[in-house]
Amino acid sequence: MHTTSVLISYETALPQITARLIGGDNTEPSLESAALMRVEDLYTVFYYRERNGALRLLTPEDLRTWNVQPQQLFTDVLACMKINDPCRISPLNAVLGLSPEEEETGLFVLTNASGIFGSICILYPGVFEEIADRIGREFYILPCSVHEMLLLKKGTDLNEDELRKTIHDINRSELTREDILSDSLYCCSAPDYCFRRS
Repeated sequence: MHTTSVLISYETALPQITARLIGGDNTEPSLESAALMRVEDLYTVFYYRERNGALRLLTPEDLRTWNVQPQQLFTDVLACMKINDPCRISPLNAVLGLSPEEEETGLFVLTNASGIFGSICILYPGVFEEIADRIGREFYILPCSVHEMLLLKKGTDLNEDELRKTIHDINRSELTREDILSDSLYCCSAPDYCFRRS
C-alpha cells in the first residue's frame, strides 16, 4: 500500500476514503506513519481508494494538507461508510445456516454489507442504538476478528472472565495473526452508549 500524499481536495477524496479497525498491538511497519484514531485498545486507520482500486494509507501529512483534524476525518468517514457499506446485525444461528429449530445462542454478528473489515461498524454513528433495539439496552461486544464483532445481551448468568477466556482462546486457535483484533471484552449500556472495555 502506498503512503505518498493524496493530491486532491478533501471534499473530492472523502467518498473514496475508508477506515479499518485494527488491534492496538499491530506492529505492521507501514502503520508507523499512519493517521490513527485510538478507541480504547484499538486503532482506526484510514485509506484512500485510488481509481485502480489500490489503497493508499493516509498519513498525518495528508490531514495537514487538507487542514483536517483526525476527529473530523473519523466522523466524516464513518458517516460516509454507514451509507456506502452499511452494518448488518444478524443472529449467529442464521449466519451459521442453522435451522430455526436449533437452540438460539443469544449471539448476534455485527459486520458490514461487504463482510470485509466489518468490525469498523461498531464505530458507525447510531450503531449502539440499533444494537440496543435488537438485543437490549446493555450488551457485551466480543471482537471476533477484524471482519466482525459478536454481540451478546448482558445477563446475570454470564461470567466476564469466561467470555475473556473464550475470546483469547479463539484468537489463538482459529484466527491468523492478521485477523486478530483484540483479547479484550467490551461493553455498552444505555443511556450514554459508550464503547469501553469491561
